[in-house]
Amino acid sequence: MQNSKIVSPGEILQSSRHVARVGAAVAFLALMLLAMVSLWHSWRDARDRLGEHTQDLVNSIDQSVGSMVKNIDYVLQVSTDKIGQEIATGHADPASITRFLALQQERFPAIGVLRATDESGAVIYGKGVDLAERSSLAQRDYLKRLRDDPTAGLVIAEPIIGRISQQWIWLMARRINKPDGSFGGVVYGAVFIDEVIKSFEKINLDPGSVIALRD
Repeated sequence: MQNSKIVSPGEILQSSRHVARVGAAVAFLALMLLAMVSLWHSWRDARDRLGEHTQDLVNSIDQSVGSMVKNIDYVLQVSTDKIGQEIATGHADPASITRFLALQQERFPAIGVLRATDESGAVIYGKGVDLAERSSLAQRDYLKRLRDDPTAGLVIAEPIIGRISQQWIWLMARRINKPDGSFGGVVYGAVFIDEVIKSFEKINLDPGSVIALRD
């Protein structure tokens, strides 16, 4: 007959303590896992809310900037048509064209500059133009592109310092065609960068957040 092992009270106590420690460790790990899962869900929800807020902000800015560009382009197209018609008569009147451009600029106050050049790139139409000075845009990339590519359509240039205004401007231009389709100059409208920045400053952002408008 096999003898049964007698377990002492001390061994029972030690075994109970071991079981208790294992149970406590398991419970602690379970709590840690639960906390991690909870934090992950909170992070995911915060990320989703931030993503939705950011997308709403992007859509709002896109509509605002897009609307501004469309309005300027509309003015440019109307102006190129007007100047093209004047050129077709054989005696384009700079004073008449300048008055027309000034009227368009008044109707669309977001346009800080609205002027036009002749085929050589000399700025000859628009408010504030000094014909005696004969400021030329012949070396500007956007003018060269419009001169060399009749199908270019609306060309949006990189921000530059205006030669006449001496302020940072965001410029958009369209080609003027002569009756035979050859290059007759460009009409360009510009928005002062300071005005664009001011419109962004009205948007409430969280601390440390930024808005950047890229090409």
